[in-house]
Amino acid sequence: MNTLLRNYKYRTREAALLDLLDNSVFFAKPTQFHSNNDKLEGEFVMETNASTLSNSFDEATNILAKNRGLSTGNSMKPSIEFVEMVDVENMKYIKQAKELGVFSASTTYDNQAMWSHYCKNEGLCFELEWDQKLVEERHLLISKVKYSNKPQVTNRDVILKNMLVELGNKHPEWSMNEIYNFFLSAEFRKQLVHEFIINCSCIKRECWSYEDEIRLLSPKSQNFNILNKILKSVYMFIPQFSSPNFREEIIKSRLLRIIWMQLACKYPNVNIYGLSYDKYGKLNKEEIFLREFTD
Repeated sequence: MNTLLRNYKYRTREAALLDLLDNSVFFAKPTQFHSNNDKLEGEFVMETNASTLSNSFDEATNILAKNRGLSTGNSMKPSIEFVEMVDVENMKYIKQAKELGVFSASTTYDNQAMWSHYCKNEGLCFELEWDQKLVEERHLLISKVKYSNKPQVTNRDVILKNMLVELGNKHPEWSMNEIYNFFLSAEFRKQLVHEFIINCSCIKRECWSYEDEIRLLSPKSQNFNILNKILKSVYMFIPQFSSPNFREEIIKSRLLRIIWMQLACKYPNVNIYGLSYDKYGKLNKEEIFLREFTD
C-alpha cells in the first residue's frame, strides 16, 4: 500500500478510548493547532495578484517553448476575464484554507519522542490504512509535511508556474496550444486548488521535523465515523521496565481493560501489540491476542 495511505496516530489512553467508543476520526480546524504547537502553523501570507500571475504564466510558457525549440518572444497570456478573477479567487482560497479539517499522522509507530510528546509515555498508537476509494469519497487530500523556518508565503502564481512546467515536461508531445487549453480546463483548476491547499496547510518549523508528519485534509473540520474501516493495528505503549509483561500491565490498568473490551466488541479483526523500551533503549514488541482476555 502507498505509504501515505498507511500512517500512524499517537493518542493518550483517554483520547484513544473516546475514539474507539465513537468510532471516530476527527479533522481539526487549523486554528486548533496554533494554541497547541507551532504559532505559525496554518498561517500564511498570500502574495498573488493579476500582475504576478500573468508574469508567472509568461515565465512558464517561455520555459516550455524553449524546451520545444520554439520562439520565446510570443508567450500566451491568460485572458482578461481570467486575470480579473484573481482577487476574487484569492479571497475564496484563503476562506477555504481557514475552513479546512486537518488530521495529523506519522510514518511510524516506534518514535520514542512522539510517545513522550503526545502520549505521556503510556498511550496507544493506531495504525491506519486509508482505502483510496474512501479518500476519494470523502474528498480528502494527503501530503507529507514540509519543514522550513522561512516565513510562510503562499504564491498561487509560483504554484501555477511550477504546475505548467511540470505539465509540459510530463507531456512533451503536447503543443503549446494543447497545454494552454488544458490550463483553461476545470481539471487543471481543480489541481491548482489542491496544490494551493497543500502548500498553505502542510508546512511547519524545522524543529518539528522529527515527527515526519503526514496530513490528511478535508474540505471542512468534521468528525468521520470511520475508525472501524481504517484501523488495522493498535500498539499499546507500556512505560519502561526491564522485563515487560504486557498482559500483567493490561490487567493492572482499569483504563486499558476498558480499551481492550472496546477492541474486542467493536474491532475484533484488529491486531494488537505491546510496546516498551528497555533501559538501553531497545524496543520490545509482542503481539497480544484478543482471546487472551475475552475467553
